[in-house]
Amino acid sequence: PVGTQYNWTAPTGNGFTGGQSQLAYVNNINGTLTNNTSSAVTATYIVTPYIANCGPSTPFTLVVTINPTAVINPMTTVSCGGTLFTITPTDGVNGIIPFGTTYSWTAPTVTGGLTGGLSGTNQTDIFGTLTNPTNIVQTAAYTVTPNTVDCGANTPFTLTVTINPTPAINTVTGVTCSGVMFTVSPTNITDGIVPQGTVYSWSAPSVTGNISGGVASSGLMITGTLANPTDTVQSATYIVTPVSGNCSGASFTVIVSVNPAGIITDMTSVSCSGVLFTVTPVDFVNGVVPNGTLYSWSVPSVSGGLTGGASGTYATNINGNLTNTTNIALTATYTVTPVTGTCIGTVFTVTMTINPTAVITDMTTVTCSGVMFTVTPVDGANGIVPAGTLYTWTAPTGIGFSGGAVQGAGVNTITGTLHNTTDIARTATYTVTPTTVNCGAAAPFTVTVTINPVGIITPMSLTSCAGVTFTITPTDTINGVVPAGTLYSWSVPTGSGFMGGAAQLTSISNITGNLTNTVNTAITATYLVTPITGICIGNTFSLTVTVNPVAFITDMSTTTCSGVTFSVIPVNGTNGIVPAGITYNWLAPTGTGFTGGAAINGSVDINGLLTNITSTAKTATYTVTPNLPGGCGIGIPFTLTVNLNPVPVITAMSTISCNSTTFTVLPVDITNGIVPAGTTYSWSAPTVTGGLTGGQAISGAANIYGSLYNPTIVTQTATYTVTPFTANCGSAATFTVTVVINPEPMITAMNTTTCSGVMFMVTPTDGLNGAVPANTMYRWSAPIVTGGVTGGAGAGHAHAGGDARR
Repeated sequence: PVGTQYNWTAPTGNGFTGGQSQLAYVNNINGTLTNNTSSAVTATYIVTPYIANCGPSTPFTLVVTINPTAVINPMTTVSCGGTLFTITPTDGVNGIIPFGTTYSWTAPTVTGGLTGGLSGTNQTDIFGTLTNPTNIVQTAAYTVTPNTVDCGANTPFTLTVTINPTPAINTVTGVTCSGVMFTVSPTNITDGIVPQGTVYSWSAPSVTGNISGGVASSGLMITGTLANPTDTVQSATYIVTPVSGNCSGASFTVIVSVNPAGIITDMTSVSCSGVLFTVTPVDFVNGVVPNGTLYSWSVPSVSGGLTGGASGTYATNINGNLTNTTNIALTATYTVTPVTGTCIGTVFTVTMTINPTAVITDMTTVTCSGVMFTVTPVDGANGIVPAGTLYTWTAPTGIGFSGGAVQGAGVNTITGTLHNTTDIARTATYTVTPTTVNCGAAAPFTVTVTINPVGIITPMSLTSCAGVTFTITPTDTINGVVPAGTLYSWSVPTGSGFMGGAAQLTSISNITGNLTNTVNTAITATYLVTPITGICIGNTFSLTVTVNPVAFITDMSTTTCSGVTFSVIPVNGTNGIVPAGITYNWLAPTGTGFTGGAAINGSVDINGLLTNITSTAKTATYTVTPNLPGGCGIGIPFTLTVNLNPVPVITAMSTISCNSTTFTVLPVDITNGIVPAGTTYSWSAPTVTGGLTGGQAISGAANIYGSLYNPTIVTQTATYTVTPFTANCGSAATFTVTVVINPEPMITAMNTTTCSGVMFMVTPTDGLNGAVPANTMYRWSAPIVTGGVTGGAGAGHAHAGGDARR
């Protein structure tokens, strides 16, 4: 009806916002709803119509369909210069994008001179191709209007496109040396468009002159190491592809000129010690040697004793002057660097073999008249003497000798035979020229020969004592011809009955020796002696030595018992060498655990009386010196070891025992005197008091024991006289053992009468009740009862008594 008005509740449905209730009546139903999805949604209103005269009528529903509109967030993308970009907004990711949405845009706003930005109309995606003319990132900002099928043009959004630069690089050149790594790094603007961080990749280059080393690779710079095997400039051409980020540019060329460098093989040469050498590498012969190559080297490494090695810098050849201080060829190895222009070539070695030259110091030698001398210079000792050195010399100069000829042909030793025509030493001087195979004649040196006279000595004799060093020196004229300074050597003496007498191989100023007579009578030993004057060996002569005997007694031992005199007499042969008429001296013996033993002189035997003050065997050591007969003084001391067995020395002992009870007494070492281990004991029947019985004699017991009966009621004693015995020393001094035997009670059965509950007491009486020793105490167990008596208890040591109840 006309004039109808309406109110409604808030709409129901999903996927939209907006839509409020209308409580007051209005003339039409209206609202603004926002679809939050990319597809159509519905909102349902419950509407109540109202007529002025009739009031509210029946409600009806109004269903509103809400078509979506595009609501797109600002977007970005990244592309490379000159590369098509395409971007399609995604529903949910980039905002609300209904199905079938298209896009329109104007030309973008750009930075850095970007070109190629065009507009677009009703396209299903946003696209374009932009060119970045710089080497840094630029941006293009598009304003894009989305269009939906049902709702037309919607709110525009921005698309910002980042255009990374794409490398565009011109041809680049580089220069390097053979074998030296080159680096080519294109420069922005100078070499084209070169974005920072551009990475390059390249294939193996095309080369001239057989250049080697070109390989495919990649990196932030174009690098490589090329080897030019020729002696002229060659080139390598690389095709390089630049990439900046993910933007790949057009390939360009890099042309590298490779200058030659020396590639010289190791070289060797030979020179003589002290002679300047020069080594010049030749192109092709010694490798690649470019024109104008110069050489530098460090101090050479040398073998042996080469000296004089120096370094060199930028020289036209390798040179030096080395001195060989040895007698063999030595080598010096130079490490040489060739340099051509600015190109350093491959290091090579020049090994110089330096042959030695003889440098011999003046020499001397000594010979005897008429004896050929030979002098052979020794390397080191006489200077530098190369192997194979030969010698020539003129006739020797000097006086007082004859002989000595010129040597015109080279020989390997200097020799001659000279005769001394005087009675004193003379000298002859040779001038000798050495010559080596490789280096020819060297500086002369002299050999001075001393010619000594020779001595002739008659046979000699002397007398000595065994073990005493003898010394004898031949006297000139008395014993023949004895030149001053004559020395002597000799062989081992001949003869029998002696020891010692070693050979003297090194000449000394007199004849000396020390012989031991191994028998107890005088013997003779004959030496054959060779005199030497300087280096001159004279005629051998004899020296006969008569050796009187000496005592040579081996160490001895004897065994005795403590307190028993011992006597020892060494026997010739059995105890060594014992000359007749010998006597002995000795000091007090050394050792511990004994007393006695005094120093004695001039005794015909070794004797003593020692007391062992312990219970174990002890040793006393005598150092005995024999007195030799025949004026030979004292002999070599020897030792006499006396094994001193112990003897028991036991003090009187006592013990207490009970009647008819076995007692045992065991003497203890130290506590009861001296008691050697294993001591046994013997005794006769004891002396007793009070009629003690049971004492018996015993032999060889390990202790003293017995069982005695005391027939009295008082203490009695038994005294044993005991003889101790040891296996080594037999019976020793007796001692006494006194045994105290306490009496034993012997009481007859007793009885008494008491009343129930009344204490009783029984005290045995000696004589009346048997044998009751004074102070006897009693103990008893609980009684055996009849008729149910109670109260009987045992007791310890007490007087007899009790309390029994019936």
